[in-house]
Amino acid sequence: MPSIVRKPFFLATGRILRIEDGRGIRICPEDGRLWVTQEGDSRDHILAAGQSMVLERGRLTLVQALEASRFELQTPALVHHAGSPSRLELAATRKAA
Repeated sequence: MPSIVRKPFFLATGRILRIEDGRGIRICPEDGRLWVTQEGDSRDHILAAGQSMVLERGRLTLVQALEASRFELQTPALVHHAGSPSRLELAATRKAA
């Protein structure tokens, strides 16, 4: 069984994490709630503590904190080190007035 690379994150309410080419990454909330949408997929996902999902697409994925959230991104070591790793970036967001 391949080892897992774990990367912890915290997002304040309303903040967005952009993941480019994240195929195979598992999103695992520890607390809070996350909204996840993937480019080219009409389904949106709401994840809470104890739930997880694996990104199926190699396109853009947005993860937004519906409330302050701690979570891990878990990647099999083989995926993490093969080719180019996914790009992660916090998007600048503003709360609606």
